[in-house]
Amino acid sequence: MKKLFWRKLMVSLIIGVLIAIFMIGMALIPPVEFSVDGLVFIIFIIAFTFLGALAVGVSISLISDYITKRLSGTIRMTAAFASHAIFGYLVASVFGIGEAFYIALMFGVLDEFVRWLEKKGYIRL
Repeated sequence: MKKLFWRKLMVSLIIGVLIAIFMIGMALIPPVEFSVDGLVFIIFIIAFTFLGALAVGVSISLISDYITKRLSGTIRMTAAFASHAIFGYLVASVFGIGEAFYIALMFGVLDEFVRWLEKKGYIRL
């Protein structure tokens, strides 16, 4: 159980870093001037994205893990992806958080990738 939460936290951090790289890259596009206001805005976006990944991604991922705990192989991967997509869409529709769908999909893919790395012995949690 402890390893499960560490994996979910690590996936949330990876999503936060990916969003940070994307946002900093967008801020450095030539027509937009890079200013202190832009930097503060980027920091807020990254912080809220990390919190969103924790709140939405972890909860949907825990539900997906519960649903797919007795499955294995390709069937499990397909069911996990489908459950992340369905619950991400429901959260996006019900709460009006458009990014929830994309965060849920990214979280699902990265969670399965980290799970695979752990299973192969490349990382240890």
